[in-house]
Amino acid sequence: MHSEQPSRQQQLWLALAVWAVCLPLWRFLPLWAAIVTSGAIVARFWLLHRGRAAPGQGLMAVFAALLAGGVILQFGVPVGVDPLTTLLTGAAGLKFLELKRFRDAQLLVLLCYFTAGMQLVFDQNIGSFALTMLSLMFVIAAQNMLERGSDFQYAWRQFSWRPLRRAFVVTLISVPLALVLFLVAPRLPSITLLPVPSEQSRTGISDSMDPGSISSLSLSGDVAFRVNFEGATPPASELYWRGLVMSRFDGRTWSASSGRMDAQLRGSVIWSEETPPIDWRHEIQRFGDPIRYRIYMEPSFRHWLFALPAAQTNRPNVGITRNNLMVYRTPIAQPLSLDVETWASYRHQAAGLTQDLLRENLSYPEGTNPQTEALVASWLAEGPPEEVLTRMVSLFNREFSYTLSPPTYPGAAVDQFLFEGRAGFCEHFASAAALILRIAGIPARVVAGYQGGEVHPAQGYLMVHQYNAHAWVEFWLPGQGWTKFDPTAAVAPERIERGFQEYFRTSGEMLTNPLMLAYWRDVAVLNWFRLQMDAMNYRWLNWVLSYDSERQFAFLQGLLGQVSPVRVALLLVAAMLVPLGFYAAFNWWRRWRSQSKWQRILGLWVGMATDGDGGKQRGITLRQVGQILAARRPDLKEPIEQVTADLEVRLYRDGGGVSRELAASVRSLARAISPGRRPRAGHRQTH
Repeated sequence: MHSEQPSRQQQLWLALAVWAVCLPLWRFLPLWAAIVTSGAIVARFWLLHRGRAAPGQGLMAVFAALLAGGVILQFGVPVGVDPLTTLLTGAAGLKFLELKRFRDAQLLVLLCYFTAGMQLVFDQNIGSFALTMLSLMFVIAAQNMLERGSDFQYAWRQFSWRPLRRAFVVTLISVPLALVLFLVAPRLPSITLLPVPSEQSRTGISDSMDPGSISSLSLSGDVAFRVNFEGATPPASELYWRGLVMSRFDGRTWSASSGRMDAQLRGSVIWSEETPPIDWRHEIQRFGDPIRYRIYMEPSFRHWLFALPAAQTNRPNVGITRNNLMVYRTPIAQPLSLDVETWASYRHQAAGLTQDLLRENLSYPEGTNPQTEALVASWLAEGPPEEVLTRMVSLFNREFSYTLSPPTYPGAAVDQFLFEGRAGFCEHFASAAALILRIAGIPARVVAGYQGGEVHPAQGYLMVHQYNAHAWVEFWLPGQGWTKFDPTAAVAPERIERGFQEYFRTSGEMLTNPLMLAYWRDVAVLNWFRLQMDAMNYRWLNWVLSYDSERQFAFLQGLLGQVSPVRVALLLVAAMLVPLGFYAAFNWWRRWRSQSKWQRILGLWVGMATDGDGGKQRGITLRQVGQILAARRPDLKEPIEQVTADLEVRLYRDGGGVSRELAASVRSLARAISPGRRPRAGHRQTH
C-alpha cells in the first residue's frame, strides 16, 4: 500500500486539508505565498486531468530553491514566525505537487497538523481558535481517507462530506480529555515564544514618533487591550495610558533615550520578583486611594505595557522603569493579563533631576527649526519662561486645527507645522509643544500611549482600540516633578472628553475600511454583533488565555486542598475516566442508533434467554428462546408462546418489521422475566 499512489478522491481531501490550514494564515503573509501554494495544488490536478506524472526531482528542487529565495528576498535572514510560516505553507503546496506514494501523503498530513497550529501564533482570539479547530478537522478527514485505502476514485458524483462528519465526531470526543489536560497538566511555554520579526509588529505604538506615525493607527479599529476596573470606570479625560517616554529629538523624530527598548531594559528597571541593587522607587510619591484594575494586553510583539500613571504590579517578569513605565521581559507574543494599581494623584522626581536627565530632556538640535527658536526667543524677551506655556496654549487655540488628515511636513516638521500648515494630529502638537518648552529651558519629553477607550455597554469593561493611540507632553518643574500637558486638549477638548470615536464620528475620516466591524458602529445590528464578538473574546481571554501557572495552582489548591505530585496524579487518573466514560457512552449510543427497531426488539428477546449475551449461542432460534423462557416462567407460558409465534410470523412470513403492540408485549415480558436487569439492546438476532 505504501508504494501505491493515493487515489484521486484521497488527493482531493489532501488538497482541502492544505487549503484549510493555509487560508487563515495568508492574511498575515505576502500575497505570493498564497499564489505558490494554490498554484501547486492547481498544477497537481491539471497533471491528473492530463494523465501525467508528478514533476521530476530536478524540477521540484528548482521549485524549492525558488521558494527559499523568495523568503530570503522578502524577509532577509529567514528567522522568525513570518518566514517560517511562509516556508511551511509553500512546502505544503510543493509536497502536494510531488505526491507519488502513500508515504508522501502521510508526511503531508503531519505537515498540515503543524501548520494549523501556526494560526494561534499570529492571533489567539476565539475566532482564530475556531478556525484552527475547523482546519484540524479537514486534516483529520484527509488522514481518515488515507487509512481507508485507495479504493475511492476522484469523481464529483462519489464525493461525500462524510469524512468531515467523522472528523467532527472525533474532535467532539476529544474535547473532555483536552479540557482535563488544560486544567491539570503543567503549563509549558507555548510556541508563541518563537522569535517574531519586526514586520509582525505592524500594529501598535512604535518606539519612535515622527509626523504621521500615530495618525496612521487612528484608522484601525483593532483592540490594543481591555481593562476591567474594580468599581466605576474613571472618566475619559483621566484615561491616559502611558506606554513610552521619548526624550531624544533629532529635529524631526522623537525616540526613546537609548534609541532601543532592549537597551532600556538593561538599564534602570525594577522587576517585581527581584530586589533591585539601587532602589529609586522613593522618587514616586503616591497620594490617596489606588485605582485597581486588570488589564488584558493583546500581542504586540514589543516589550512595553500600557497603564495609567504611577502604576505598580506584582506580576512576575513585569518591571517598572525609572521613567514610570511598565515593561515585560520578553516581547509580548501572546495575550497577557496583569493586575495593576495606579494613583490619580502623585509626584514623580519632584525633588530634582540628575544632570544626565536634565541634559537629556533639555537638548535639541539647534538650527533645525529656526522659526520656532525665534518665536520662543521673542516670548522669552517679553516674559519669564513660565509664561511660555500660556502663550503656546493661546497660539494653539487661536490658529490651529485638529485633523486626521494633516498636510505633509517633509522638512523642518515643527517649523512647517507651526508657520505653514497649522493643522495636525496629536503627534504634531506634542512634538511642537515639547520642543518649545525645551527651547524655553523647561525639561520636557513626549509620552506615547493611548487615551480614553470604549466602555462595553453590557459587560462594563473598557476596550482601548488602536485608534485611541495618542501622544502628549510631560514637563518638569521644581517641587512639582513631571506634569502632564496635553496640547490636544487645548485645541480639541471634545476629543479628550467625548473620546476619539465620538469626535470623528461625522468627519468621514475615521475607519475607512468597511471590512472592519467598527466601521459599521452606526448600524445598530452590526454594532450589536461587534460588541457581542468582543464580549466573547473578553471571556476567552479571561477564562482560557489567562489561565497561567498561578491560576492553575490556585484552582488545584481549591480542589485538592494541598497540591502534591501524588494528589495531582490521582486527580489526573480520575479525570481521565470522564472522557473514557464519555467515549464508551457515545460508542454505545452509536451502535444503538445503527440498529433498527426490529433488531433492538429481537436483541431484547434473545437476551432474556441468553442472559444478555446472544453471541455465545449463535445458533439459537426464536422457538428455542420461547421454550427456555417458558421453562423459566411456567406462569407466563401462554403469553410467551403467543409472542414467539408473532415474532416468527414477522420474521419468516412478513420479512421483518414490528408493530407497536408486539414491541410493547416483548418489553412487558422482559420486565416480568428479568425485573432487576436492563438487557442490552445492542445484540442482534442470529438464527
